[in-house]
Amino acid sequence: MTRLQRHARYWLIAALLALPALTVRWSGAPPARAAGDPVLGVAGDIACDPSDPNFNNGIGTSTNCRQTATANLLLNMNPTAVLALGDNQYQVGDPIAFTKSYDPSWGQVKSVTHPVFGNHDFNPTGNDDNGYYGYFKGVAGTQGQGYYSFNVGAWHIIVLNSECAEDPSVQYRGVYCSAGSPQEQWLQADLAQNQGKCILAAWHRPRFASGGVANDTFVSAFWQDLYNAGAAIVLNGHEHSYERFAPQNPSRQADPQGIREFIVGTGGDDLTGFGTPAANSQVRFDDSFGVLKLTLHQNSFDWQFVPDPTGPAQNSDSGTGNCPGVTASPSPSPSPTPSPSPSPSPSPSPSPSPSPSPSPSPSPSPQPGWSAWASLGGVLTDSPAAAGFDGRVYAFARGADGALYVRSSADGASWTDWQDLGGVLTAAPAAASANGRLYAFAKGSDAALYVMSSADGVHWGGWTRLGGILTAPPAATSVGGTLYVFAKGSDNALYAMSSADGVQWGAWRDLGGVLTAAPAAAGYHGRVYAFARGADGALYAKSSADGTNWTNWADLGGLLVAAPAAAVSGDGAALYTFAAGTGGAVYERHSTDGVTWTAWNSLDGAVVGPPAAASIPGGPLFVFVRWVDNTLHERFFR
Repeated sequence: MTRLQRHARYWLIAALLALPALTVRWSGAPPARAAGDPVLGVAGDIACDPSDPNFNNGIGTSTNCRQTATANLLLNMNPTAVLALGDNQYQVGDPIAFTKSYDPSWGQVKSVTHPVFGNHDFNPTGNDDNGYYGYFKGVAGTQGQGYYSFNVGAWHIIVLNSECAEDPSVQYRGVYCSAGSPQEQWLQADLAQNQGKCILAAWHRPRFASGGVANDTFVSAFWQDLYNAGAAIVLNGHEHSYERFAPQNPSRQADPQGIREFIVGTGGDDLTGFGTPAANSQVRFDDSFGVLKLTLHQNSFDWQFVPDPTGPAQNSDSGTGNCPGVTASPSPSPSPTPSPSPSPSPSPSPSPSPSPSPSPSPSPSPQPGWSAWASLGGVLTDSPAAAGFDGRVYAFARGADGALYVRSSADGASWTDWQDLGGVLTAAPAAASANGRLYAFAKGSDAALYVMSSADGVHWGGWTRLGGILTAPPAATSVGGTLYVFAKGSDNALYAMSSADGVQWGAWRDLGGVLTAAPAAAGYHGRVYAFARGADGALYAKSSADGTNWTNWADLGGLLVAAPAAAVSGDGAALYTFAAGTGGAVYERHSTDGVTWTAWNSLDGAVVGPPAAASIPGGPLFVFVRWVDNTLHERFFR
């Protein structure tokens, strides 16, 4: 059928709709689509109650009960799939109402419809959701949960249930939405299994909106997980209007690599107005019924709001967007300006001068209190990482296949076998522990930061994308339950982001400096410390008690040939920093107040690249290196 023929058919339908007491319905299934990129038809807040005085045998009036008109827009669109964004059948999702109102209208595209559960899709008396799950049997997820996912073309579509029991105004008590809830854990696992795809998520209640009844914080964990995974689109209803937002992050900050939210509550029931415009709202109107048409390409999408031509107004909106998780990667903070080198100004050849290269023997003469160097085997392709967790020390390394590997020990003598954690790392990893979980961080093939975690050091979740454009390996630590991760940005400045729960992360914070290698970090006496090699090759440090207000850079001297490392002693008494010198040896210096430091002390060695360090609380302090034969070596101090 040609566009002209479809156009003629469309206006014929519109004319028929003007006739009294006449319902237009296509017989059988919607016509087959032509080959090409898939099309989604989207709207919510759809079919008014048959007892509504404006129902008019399903035809409605010009301002109410327009479900038949919007259904005909879908039929003319001939979509690959339809997302019905909740409040599909007013007022309480009654089975008879579904039969009399939704089914004669949007039921014409039921065979390709994927529903979202809304606050009017159940009867609060007895939590009765039988009408919704009975009508959408087999395609709405498990009854009482309502979350599920599916694929359309190259895209992965996720449907979530925003009738969150955490919200005291929500009468439906079937699901929880907060971080750590079964639904949120399912979301994280689903995202981990679909990395590298364009991601679209849909639920009913918006997190951000200019209307008067939304801005629901109870779905914040959804937003954070989706942002971390590089999702492209979030679709919502609930507000009976249309609104499009600029890409933004979960903190409501404009972010070119963030998520673009659409609110499409224009499916037919009625229209309502706006309150104060929300941040990043780009287009909004409250006087047009219609549906959103999304054309899903391999790495991008087109959108077009298609208005009901017989409604009160005929506003439109269209544009194109990309998939952040597939295409371009975000940088830490939008286009930061390069900062000057850390002050004070570099001094020439700070002490100590590296001693002559030691013999590349795996067992140089031990220094007082330190064990001899010992090989832990493996074939490392980059520097290691380390963290103490639950009475053990964990050593991480990137293997010859680019995957992340880990092994652990309770005493530094007996070690587990290497465990393959997967991934495709492009630089050395980082690791830290906080709040009963062990975290591993890595720079992915798209230069973005990724994280995975474990509650026992053995069973690990999937990789979650945290964004950024890293130009060196990350660093990580924790202080008082708050996780911090540091990165060298594309402008060579130091950036930091933090999280209180390992799930919701703040924005990247520019800490300045001009780094010439990857950073290091440690938590000590209630402060977080960041270390960096400056433009003069010396070691610099700065610290903060709250992650927001930082000291100036302090020059700790030395002549580093690679990135530093940092850790706190097992008894918590001293803060240590480690560095590789020009002779292949490892040097350390430490402080008991974070201000006054000992002289540099040599630990000998024949190392390649930066060291890593960690301690077991109450136990030894470990330093790990990649030896000249590419094996992992350790020394520890009791």
